[in-house]
Amino acid sequence: MKINDIETNLEKDIDMRREDDITDITVNQLKGNSTNDITLNKKEINLSQSKYVQIHKNNTQNFDGFTKSKFNKDINIQENNDNTHFLNIKSSRLWIGVFIGIFIFIISFKFIVQGFIYSGYNKLQAIKEESMNLEEVKKAFNNARFDFILADILLKPLLIIQNENITNGYNIVKGGKEITKLGDSLIQFYSELYTFINTKGIENVYVSNLIYNNKEDLIRFEKLLINSLGYYNKIGGLGNGELESRLESNISKIKTLQSYLKYINGNFDTFVNLFGHDREKKYLIVFQNNDEIRPTGGFMGSLGLVTVYRGNIKSIEKSDIYAYEWNINKVYTKKIQAPKGLNKITGTFGLRDANYAPLVEDSSNDIKFFLDKININVDGIIYINQNTIIELLALLGPLQIKGIDEEISSENFSLLISTLVEAKTFKVGSLGTPKQILFDFSNVFIEKLKEKKDYVSYVKVLLTHLKNREIMIYSFIPEENNMLWKLNLNGKLNFNKTLDFSYPVFTSLSGNKSDRYMKRKFKKIVTLHNDCSIDTSIDIFSSHHFTKDNEAELNILFDSYNIKNRDHILNIQGKGENHQFMRVLLPENAIITPKKGLKIVQYDNYKIAEFFIKTRRLETTQYGLKYSLENSECKNYDFKFYKQPGLQSYDMELEMNNSLIESHGLKKDFYYKK
Repeated sequence: MKINDIETNLEKDIDMRREDDITDITVNQLKGNSTNDITLNKKEINLSQSKYVQIHKNNTQNFDGFTKSKFNKDINIQENNDNTHFLNIKSSRLWIGVFIGIFIFIISFKFIVQGFIYSGYNKLQAIKEESMNLEEVKKAFNNARFDFILADILLKPLLIIQNENITNGYNIVKGGKEITKLGDSLIQFYSELYTFINTKGIENVYVSNLIYNNKEDLIRFEKLLINSLGYYNKIGGLGNGELESRLESNISKIKTLQSYLKYINGNFDTFVNLFGHDREKKYLIVFQNNDEIRPTGGFMGSLGLVTVYRGNIKSIEKSDIYAYEWNINKVYTKKIQAPKGLNKITGTFGLRDANYAPLVEDSSNDIKFFLDKININVDGIIYINQNTIIELLALLGPLQIKGIDEEISSENFSLLISTLVEAKTFKVGSLGTPKQILFDFSNVFIEKLKEKKDYVSYVKVLLTHLKNREIMIYSFIPEENNMLWKLNLNGKLNFNKTLDFSYPVFTSLSGNKSDRYMKRKFKKIVTLHNDCSIDTSIDIFSSHHFTKDNEAELNILFDSYNIKNRDHILNIQGKGENHQFMRVLLPENAIITPKKGLKIVQYDNYKIAEFFIKTRRLETTQYGLKYSLENSECKNYDFKFYKQPGLQSYDMELEMNNSLIESHGLKKDFYYKK
């Protein structure tokens, strides 16, 4: 630092680095000198290393270099430096406070927005998972939409900031708003439909006419789904694996629904013709007892022949399977030998066993083969098993049937009806059917469905069971069956979608209802090698859980209805051994390790491993097999496990390179992708 107000002939160089040399500069030392700028090459005062310097005025008025007035105190440079330091600290603290305030605001704002988004989507999830009436569903949609509106208001001003998280949040909110719009539209559509059906009576409604006259609504629903997908597809990385997985799952479901609507709207006439819009259609309804498991869902105990026109049921004829067999045997004398497995219990192949084939298209054609013998022409077959009836019965509550002391509920339906049928308790005359009690139940059941009018819950159950193949609709009209396949309604499987798959098919040879008490587990261990080849082992566990408590429950039932021949009926009702003919469908290129008792059958796009399993009461059996896949193209490993319709108490374990995935109480197909 230079002091430039000292006379040029000043003969002393003042260096503040040497405190012992000089500490004070007094006015007397500079007396009589004028203060002019220092010229070049003159001596300087260096203040760089000194803490401070004091300048004493000594009560003089002649030092014009500072002021002409009288000074009474010293000028202290140290004091000024301390004040500046204090102001700097104060300013820094102020800025830190501002920064902390902004940070807290941003964090709080983020959590507020996230709270609205999570709240909205949780309400949408509750609609799907919880049992709600129409008003509750409507309220949930309204509340979810309100959450999304608030989040939208908060986020919109921030879009000027180029930030991926803000953009993602905005698109998530807008997508949610579109879903609530769709929900509102569906509720309005349903309300109008409900009022119409309630006024007319469901038995007088022509469903395909309703669909045809509301075609524009279906197009509007599709557009709303497209709008929501437009926002969801713009979402980038969320930085959270769980959230990204949930988002991907939701997008996949919306895409599936949108593709269904697109296909329906694009093939509208074919769709309404499924309901007999063009002409009367006849469908065979196959009622299956999954206490005696068969490939399509259970033993075909009863049949219903339904005639529909424009979605209105014109007639329904219910009959015992053996009544059909009686008529077929009159004209069909040259019988076919029973196929493998069935030949253990019968010599010939008949209608009662016609759902024997693992694939629904083959079983459907076999059933049609026998119906053609007695000139019953059907346009399609509808497969349904007890699982669907029991779930609907749980919605309705217990039913009172004439002639039965206790009410029939979802808990006792299977055991009670089956026991009374086997004991022939309600058979009338030598030609009467022992299944009359079942037909009586069905009449009361249908009337209760119409009386309760909980159509939303009914549709939920039916759609879930259609999705899980507990209900399958197969048409013999090619374009209609193709539509059913596209909509995943006809039970047809596509084995070409995955690198690996397994479809274990159980066919009961027990001659009893022991499948009611069976618990099963499918365990698969997969080893992926560095050359992309795959080794896998499968174990199928079958456990027979007919206990003394189950036997006591049956004996009480026998006492109530004075049932004789108890030992025989106990065995039929589940105490007897469980025999199964097993067919496991595997990839066509699977190299299966040979094993005693194992037969391999090659088909066009799959292989079948065939074997038998026998399980005694209170025992567990295990059957294992191994196979490998070459995977020369090094495709990413994925696996589809297909669940057979009708099976209950089914667990699955997948072990992948020492990592275990478990699924208990399996109700639908399982998919894994590495």
